[in-house]
Amino acid sequence: MPKPTLRILGILAAITLSTSLACAQTTKEITKSADGLKGSFTTVVSAAAESTVQVKCSNSTVALGTVVDAKGLIITKASELTGDITVKLRDGRILPARIVDTRNDLDLAILKVDASDLKPITWADAPKIDVGEWVAAPGMPDRPVVAVGIVSTPRRVIPPIPGVLGVSLADSDDGKGVKIAEVIPGSAAEKARLKANDVILKIDGKEANTRAELSAMIHKCEPGTLVTLTVDRDGREIEIKATLAATFGDPTGGGRVVDPEVILGGPVSKRASNFPAVIQHDTVLRITECGGPLVDLEGKVLGINIARAGRTESYAIPADLVKPFVDKISAAATQPAAKAVSAGTKAGPQ
Repeated sequence: MPKPTLRILGILAAITLSTSLACAQTTKEITKSADGLKGSFTTVVSAAAESTVQVKCSNSTVALGTVVDAKGLIITKASELTGDITVKLRDGRILPARIVDTRNDLDLAILKVDASDLKPITWADAPKIDVGEWVAAPGMPDRPVVAVGIVSTPRRVIPPIPGVLGVSLADSDDGKGVKIAEVIPGSAAEKARLKANDVILKIDGKEANTRAELSAMIHKCEPGTLVTLTVDRDGREIEIKATLAATFGDPTGGGRVVDPEVILGGPVSKRASNFPAVIQHDTVLRITECGGPLVDLEGKVLGINIARAGRTESYAIPADLVKPFVDKISAAATQPAAKAVSAGTKAGPQ
């Protein structure tokens, strides 16, 4: 059946269900996050759901993962990975995982688990994604459809958002470092217990002797970045760690300071900017539901959900950017061991 026909049928089914539910429950608002509407997409996501797993770090769920090779290769969101990594499979097995490779520009990591019976996803063929097209995000068996929505904008670049410390600055008395004139309430600086008249000497070991130097070093970092400040406080050098916030408005730091935990109407992903291209859609994803596949009405994978950037603003890395990364690692993983190797050593990623 042609793709447009399938899209139309899927949309009509969703509209019919929504209308029926609205008539039966006139006092209850029906939205894209309603269980009834999401339930109508269960069949659409069923194949991709079989390839969706849960990624845990130190026993806490941090993301979803997408099986890209039957022999244990899983792609997920890289910036959420810390500590001991495990993967929960569809059948309930929890397996240790290791990072095989990462793509920092895409914020993607490929994990390897000791399994050979996994079901990889089916990618959409050179997808052309239209604004207004329905999409869905599959999940684990307890939530087979985690979100439903539509494509919000044409494919676009997401530029980096500069990190902000949240201080006003002045020249130091002796020309060494930069003095803090004021700490903005609620800012990263206040949370780090920086004080007025503190003099910032270094950021991550690099000297900052002027306000321009200090601002440039801070704004090269994204919101959520942990920096180490070497500070002169009353003649004594101390080190203070601060997690940078985000800002809107004046990029030099005069804009409104916003904590990355509450930016854009709710918690957002640790990294929610600086992507070369994304599919932006309005599904309501949780931070821990990034890393899984985004599917069209045929159930084929358009890309990998990479960030919750707002309550109804989610990003996916398009399939044409993900596939070359996956194909390279899959090919390396299936290469036979080199003939002349030490005992117990194999070629390819370890």
